[in-house]
Amino acid sequence: MKKIFLSACVAALLLFNISAASAITYTGSLSSSDGIYGTADWASGASLSWSVTNEYKGYVGKWAYTYTWTASRKGLSHIIIELSPDVKNLIYVTAASGTTWQIKEWFDQGNSNPGIPGPLWGVKVDTPSGDWITFAFTLVSDRAPVWGDFYAKSGSSGGTEVYAYNKGFLDPDPTDAPANGSIRYHILRPDTVGVPEPMTMLLLGVGLLGLGASTRRKS
Repeated sequence: MKKIFLSACVAALLLFNISAASAITYTGSLSSSDGIYGTADWASGASLSWSVTNEYKGYVGKWAYTYTWTASRKGLSHIIIELSPDVKNLIYVTAASGTTWQIKEWFDQGNSNPGIPGPLWGVKVDTPSGDWITFAFTLVSDRAPVWGDFYAKSGSSGGTEVYAYNKGFLDPDPTDAPANGSIRYHILRPDTVGVPEPMTMLLLGVGLLGLGASTRRKS
């Protein structure tokens, strides 16, 4: 009986330690001085930062992508974050009240996106009415992070459309592993293939350990 209790304690401790060790967070940013091409009011003073984590408000095994757009002037109207082509939905999107969003196969210049360098499959997040100099939102997905692109739009200034995008937009998306910072002026965004939930894999591993111990006792 003591052996069974001890084994259960060891398994629980192992599960806790592995679960704690599995917490991952990546952060990065681009700015108009390093990585963002912007026009008119966004030619300077604009930035996009992100934080990607696999621990977010009880969503076990999911990834949360929090993006924050900031500009020194001229508020954000909408922003498009690239998604892989088979991503049809997101688990959760959170932002200021009144924010709307949609996933579309291809956003291009015909969809109120002047100056976008090329068609982009992604999620378009529209800000509520107001002057959103700073705007933050979070996407929750079962897709692990890879590198990709973004496009942001405001109104016009002095007859010039105000928009911005990452300078690596037309370059192939890097296949490097996710990391802090940016790689060749790209951002982290949700990938194509879903990932297994870490807790599920851990419980499976503990179960297999128990099965192995039981088999040894029988033999």
